[in-house]
Amino acid sequence: MYKRGKDEDDGLDSLRSDFGSEEELGDERGFLDDVAPAEDDAEDQPREKRPSGVPGNVSFIGGIFRVIGIALVSVLIFLLIGVGITFGLSAAGIVEIIDFSRASVPVISLLPTSVPPTDAPVSVPTQPPPTEVAAAAAPTTDTAGGQPVPVPTATSENVTVIPPTPVTACTEMADWWEDQSAIYATFAALSIEQPPQTLLATLQQMRVRRDAAQAAVLVPCVDPVRTAFVNGYDLQIRAFEAVNNSDLPGARSLMLMAGDAYAQAHAGLWRAGIATDGSPLASGIGADSGASCGASAWYQAAKAQRDTLLDAYLAVNPETMPPPQIRQNQDTMAAAASNVATLQTPACASTPSNLLINYMQDLINALQMQLGSNPAEIERLISAYNNRLLLNAWLHYLGLNP
Repeated sequence: MYKRGKDEDDGLDSLRSDFGSEEELGDERGFLDDVAPAEDDAEDQPREKRPSGVPGNVSFIGGIFRVIGIALVSVLIFLLIGVGITFGLSAAGIVEIIDFSRASVPVISLLPTSVPPTDAPVSVPTQPPPTEVAAAAAPTTDTAGGQPVPVPTATSENVTVIPPTPVTACTEMADWWEDQSAIYATFAALSIEQPPQTLLATLQQMRVRRDAAQAAVLVPCVDPVRTAFVNGYDLQIRAFEAVNNSDLPGARSLMLMAGDAYAQAHAGLWRAGIATDGSPLASGIGADSGASCGASAWYQAAKAQRDTLLDAYLAVNPETMPPPQIRQNQDTMAAAASNVATLQTPACASTPSNLLINYMQDLINALQMQLGSNPAEIERLISAYNNRLLLNAWLHYLGLNP
């Protein structure tokens, strides 16, 4: 066993002298004794285990944060690895990376679309009540890409939409009439009341002119007017054929029918804007305006008087009718003409009223001259024919039935 020498004891004594005597260290030992239990006591009592670190629940919360931190670091590491793999595959051409910068993001407006762009007051049109028949409104259009795009409009239920009929001007009518007016003038100058001396040659010339008018190749808008004139030519030729066969009553009936065809033809010319003698174009009267301007109501009353006068005139036969009855018919004709003259006449019917009165007066005078064997009866009958033709043309133009 190792023994300490004197020198060692002397060294320890010197150290003890430096730190103090045992009495001086007594208090410090007592303090240490208070802090640390005696070895004997420690052996007797079970040692209590305490977790290291912060006392209480602090160690539990710290453990949670430690787990979360580890999880976040792990996720970040996996993301970095995934991004690296993705870019590597993209560089190799295996995977195509979507460019989100090209994606369009819809813009949602929180403002109402009906807000006007300015502060000006907005007037709201009133909606009329729906009718059974309504015209198709003019389609509204919007523009998209510089091209017109139809915008649908709401249509009320049980409403029939009728598309408007396009109106086109017949510009060829004027050129046609310039060439054909001479033919009509030739027919208009002939009268069965004064037939020409060379009746057969005249008939031959009439047929040639009729065929020339009928053979012309025309556009559709001219054809109805041409057809009306050709019908008049045919009837007038037949009337002269009746004169050649000494059938004057039949010839007069055919001439009245020819005059009706010519009246329709003249109305067609006027509708195309071509003015002839006595046309309503200079007066500014519109076609088919008889109902709106009052001519229809006027002619409804005037036509009854016209029919009364014509019936009385045609019933007179000087060879079979007694003079008192002839006189009675003459009075009836005069009263009918007077009644027409007293009718309230609108401005648009002023010319037709004058033509009707002149026509009725011509027949009254023609009958009077017939009874007196006056050769001037022929002139009155020709005048009555021309007034009747022009009157019926006006009535057709106004949209009225003669």
